[in-house]
Amino acid sequence: SGGPCALRVPPPTDLALVLVLPPLLCVLHLPGANAYGVCLGLLVCLPARLATGEPQLGLQEVLRWPGYTHLVPAGHSRQVFPFRTALCLANLVLIAGASELANRRVLGRPGGGAWDPLGIGALPALVRHARRRGYLHGSGHWA
Repeated sequence: SGGPCALRVPPPTDLALVLVLPPLLCVLHLPGANAYGVCLGLLVCLPARLATGEPQLGLQEVLRWPGYTHLVPAGHSRQVFPFRTALCLANLVLIAGASELANRRVLGRPGGGAWDPLGIGALPALVRHARRRGYLHGSGHWA
């Protein structure tokens, strides 16, 4: 089953739960969510999740959450704190907060385009242009 040329792919980890689920939920249910919030959530939560350790990727824990136990006889360690849930919730809060801040401070003021390096303020204009060209229906779905 595992010859010398066999490719070993680690099983899926909870990285998807921590990094993909919050942006997906925000995009679907939070009308003001934008790329600024998603980028901040990713920049904060990805290093925190990797620092917590991932056995399938061979990463040792650097960040030890409350309740961390080190089992000396077996030589194993264990994170008891529900850090995956905490990081998932932190990612949701970061996305919502940073998106709202960007919408108010960067995108919502006149001349905000000069402060908009990701070009998010241009998205409504692109949607209007696509509707005029017939690429989008009135509901916003692609034709």
